[in-house]
Amino acid sequence: MLVMKKRAGFTLLELLVVIAIISVLAGILLPALGAARRRAAIARTEAMISALRLAISMYETDFGALPGLPPPITNVEVHRGLTIGPPRGPYMEFRAEDIRDGGVVDFWRSAFQFSNTAPTGAPAGHRIYIWSLGPNRVAGGGDDITSW
Repeated sequence: MLVMKKRAGFTLLELLVVIAIISVLAGILLPALGAARRRAAIARTEAMISALRLAISMYETDFGALPGLPPPITNVEVHRGLTIGPPRGPYMEFRAEDIRDGGVVDFWRSAFQFSNTAPTGAPAGHRIYIWSLGPNRVAGGGDDITSW
């Protein structure tokens, strides 16, 4: 009588079922991870805009003018009821990957946009406007991230 030994291991069918299950799970999870990464990039860019606004506000407190404009006061003067001392800086520290071609860049490696006049579609009344062009790197593309 022939006795067949049972071999330890998995059949080809069992392996194919496991591979199919893993593929389905990966297909479900990868788009969710992409969406989470996009939300994280937007949150990081919004945080950088807030930090830039704060840094510019501190600069304005020290110099009495926005960066790039001539300061109307000397280092020690009374301005808006506050005594302004010597500039303190640095106003903001950046990581190496946040600087490109001498400017601050967003998550998508595009330079932040700055203006002291209201851009199209922005409400008037802000001292400084800061925005990112967003993932598509096109102004007004519908995914711009703004400070207003």
